[in-house]
Amino acid sequence: FTIDWETPKGGIAYWQDSDAHGGNGISAHILVNGAQVYGQDMDNGAGCSIAQSLELKAGDVVDFTIGTRGDFSFDVTKFNAVIVRPAGLSGHGVLPGTLSLATSRVDIEATATIDWANAAPNNTDIAGNPFVIESSTGVPYHVRKNTTGNFKRLNQSSGWAGNFAPGDAVLNHGNSDGPVIIEAASRGGRFSAIGMQIQPNQNGPFTATIRAYDMNGDLLGTHTVNGTSAATADNTAIFIGVKSTAENIHAISVDTNSTAWGGDFAINRVSIQATNSAAGNELSNLRTNFARLVPTNSVRPLLFYSAGLQSIFATGAPASLQFTSDVTGGDVSFATLEASADGATYQPFSYGTTTDGETWSFPVTAVPPGQNYYRAVLRTDKLEQARSHALALIAPPVVTSPLAAAGEIGTPFTYTGTATGKLTAFTASSLPAWATATFDSNSNTLRITGTPSNGGDSSISLQPANSAGSTASTLVLSVLNPFDNWQEAHFTAGELLNPTISGPLGDATGAGITNLMKYALGILPKQPGIAGMPTGDVEDYGPSDYLTLVYTRDKSAQGLTYTVEVSGNLLTWQSGPTFTTEVSRIAQPNNRETVTVRDNVPTSSGLPRFIRLKVTQ
Repeated sequence: FTIDWETPKGGIAYWQDSDAHGGNGISAHILVNGAQVYGQDMDNGAGCSIAQSLELKAGDVVDFTIGTRGDFSFDVTKFNAVIVRPAGLSGHGVLPGTLSLATSRVDIEATATIDWANAAPNNTDIAGNPFVIESSTGVPYHVRKNTTGNFKRLNQSSGWAGNFAPGDAVLNHGNSDGPVIIEAASRGGRFSAIGMQIQPNQNGPFTATIRAYDMNGDLLGTHTVNGTSAATADNTAIFIGVKSTAENIHAISVDTNSTAWGGDFAINRVSIQATNSAAGNELSNLRTNFARLVPTNSVRPLLFYSAGLQSIFATGAPASLQFTSDVTGGDVSFATLEASADGATYQPFSYGTTTDGETWSFPVTAVPPGQNYYRAVLRTDKLEQARSHALALIAPPVVTSPLAAAGEIGTPFTYTGTATGKLTAFTASSLPAWATATFDSNSNTLRITGTPSNGGDSSISLQPANSAGSTASTLVLSVLNPFDNWQEAHFTAGELLNPTISGPLGDATGAGITNLMKYALGILPKQPGIAGMPTGDVEDYGPSDYLTLVYTRDKSAQGLTYTVEVSGNLLTWQSGPTFTTEVSRIAQPNNRETVTVRDNVPTSSGLPRFIRLKVTQ
C-alpha cells in the first residue's frame, strides 16, 4: 500500500476477491496498533472499499489485512490503500494551538509527574546524556543537556541550599551553560502542559526561560519569568511552565540567566498534562506482561504471556516466551523477538526455537545497549501474524532514601525507606533488637520503627525487590545517648576534648559531683554548690523510723538507671525490694519527678545505716 501525506486523494482502501471460480470469498480488515477499526466479509468474486478518517500519530502502526474466511481456495486477491493528511493539520501531523505561560502547578492541571527522587539517590550523579525517567503514569521521558558532564540528583537542604520546599528532590544542571531539555521518549509522544519550580545557584534576582517544541523540532513559543533566589528552604522558588490549547508539545527546555558556577541551576518535580494516546496508550506504552491480541477475525487467537522475561533480561540469562493457542498442535511456526530503543521502531533481535510449537526460547545472553523495549512477533504456518504489546526493560530497584540515620535512646524512632519503581517487596535485615521493619505496598515504602534502648551504630541491610530482582544497600543507624547531646550543649569544643571536665565522671566545678549525676538530676554542669542534690533524713513510717533518701530527677535524661542503695559498713552496698522501699513518686513541673525511698532496716535496730543514690548509663 501507499502512505501519502501530501496528495489530496482521500484515505481509501480497496479489497477484491478476483478469482470467482471457487472458494468462499475473503475478509478485509484495518487495524491500528493491533486493534481492529474496520472489518468486512466478501463473498466469492466480490470486493469492498472504505474511506475512513483515523487520528494517527508518529509511531502508529496501521495494518491492512486479508482473511481467508476459513478456505484458501481460489483466493487470488487485489488490494490497494492510500493514507493522506486531512486538511487543517500543519506540517506533518502537528496540531495547531496557542501557547501560554503557566506560573503555578494549578495552571498545569497535571495528570502525571516526574519525580527526580526516582532518578538516583540523593547527592548522586545521574549517568547518561540523555537519561530516561518514567513519569508517575509509566510514560518514559528523555532528559538531556547540550553540554558534557552528568546531571546530579540533590535534596533541598541536603545538597542544595535554595528556596525549594524542605526535602524536595531536585535535578541539578551543574557547572555548564545551556538548558535542561525534557522530551517524550516516544517519537509520537506529546502533551499539552508542563512546568516546574526553578532556581539558580546564586542568590538574588534572575530570569528563567522556557521554550516549547513540537514533534518536528519546531519552536512553538518562548516565555520568561523573573524571580529571586535565596537559601531559605521555604518553597518560594518560582514556578515556570507552558500550556497549549492543543496537545502539540513534544519537548521543552528550561534555563536561567545566572552565570554563577557556569550556569548552575536546579529544577524540582515536573508536572505534566497528557491525555493524548501518543503519550499514554501507544504500542510503546509500558506493560507488565504480553497482552492477548486478536488482530483479525481469521487469525486464531493467541494468548501471549512472558515467563519472567523482565528478570531474565535483567540477569542476562536465556529468555523464554510462552503462549497458548486456541487450537491444539501449536499452529505457530515462527517466532521473533524484536528490540527498540524508542518504543516505535523495532528490529529483529532474536529468533525463537521450539520443541512443541507452543513454548519458544530466545538465546539472549546480554541486553544490547540502548535497547529499552521488546516485543514478540508470532506467525502461523498460514503466514498469519500476531504481535505482542511492547515490554519495557526494567532493572532491579535501588534505594533512594538516605543511607544514614540518627536516633536517640528513649526517643521513638522512624525511618522511611524508598526505592526506584514499583516494588514487590522491601525488607530489612540486621536490625537492632528494639526495631521492627514493615513494607507498605500501597505507599511503596519500608518503615523501620521502635524506641532505641541502647546506643551505638548499626549496619542495616535494605533490600528492595521487583520482578527484575533485588539489590542491597547498607543503612548506617547511629543511636546517640542523650548525655552526648547534653555535653555538646554545655561544654566548649576544647572542654569536650578533656574528659576530666566534660566526661561522665568529670567534675567541671571541683565540688565532687560528677557530670552524669548532674545530668540525671537536671543540674547545670558548671553550677557550683550542692543545690539540687539528694537529701537524707530519718522519717517516721508507722511504728518505726527509717533512714530516707529524697531526690528529684529530670525525666528527659534518657538512658539512665537510678538505684538507691543501703549499707551497714560503707563497704557492701545493697539494693532492691529486699533492702529498700519506694515510698512515693510525685510529678513536678518541667518534666521532673520527686522520688522518696527508705531503708528497710529501722533505726530502732541500733545498727549503723547509710543510704545513697547511684546513677549509671
